[in-house]
Amino acid sequence: MINRLNISYSPVYPQSAQIGNPSACRCGQPGCQCAATTGSTGSKNSAGGNITPENKPVTGDDTAVAKSGTVANKTQLNEAELALVRELKQRDLKVRQHEMAHLVASGGLAQGGPSFSYQRGPDGQNYAIGGHVSIDTSPGKTPEESLQKAQTVIAAALAPADPSGQDLAVAAKASQMAVKARTELAQQQAAERSGLGRRDQDTPADRLAQRFIAAITPRPEPFIRLAA
Repeated sequence: MINRLNISYSPVYPQSAQIGNPSACRCGQPGCQCAATTGSTGSKNSAGGNITPENKPVTGDDTAVAKSGTVANKTQLNEAELALVRELKQRDLKVRQHEMAHLVASGGLAQGGPSFSYQRGPDGQNYAIGGHVSIDTSPGKTPEESLQKAQTVIAAALAPADPSGQDLAVAAKASQMAVKARTELAQQQAAERSGLGRRDQDTPADRLAQRFIAAITPRPEPFIRLAA
């Protein structure tokens, strides 16, 4: 998990320049007279009339050019915004690599995939600036299972090259669970060895040896006689 990094920016939108005088008379408006033009700047239509830039029909190519120009104006970024986009891209890559390291080392304890928090850049794209992977840190049903889970959680928490404070806290908690599991496991093994020793002494050969030793061992007299 990586702590959230707040990066602010102020987008700059270029103003559209006005072309021509919007109040000027244009050919085709009522009360306006269009003078015939000649020369290479115009072309003739099918009726033989001149086609000027003012009355030229709009084609699909012209629409595409206009749209591409508008997109170019909207996506044009200044130097500060370009630097911010580069920083956000680096942050996005670092966050995704960090969370993927957690996921790969989780050993099946991860609850789903990584979750990310995003920031929109001046280019309109969303970039990951923080994330986390949920991992099951509950104790197991047996000391062995608890110890195995604790070791897996520690490995997953410390898998990234730059573990966060939250990652270190999770690893510390898992270490405590591992110590407790080892203690319980040692106590369980000691109890099993003690019970096994008692069972080993209850064999037929052991019972026969105990009777033989009891038969040859002199018994103390309950009273001591004193001679006069």
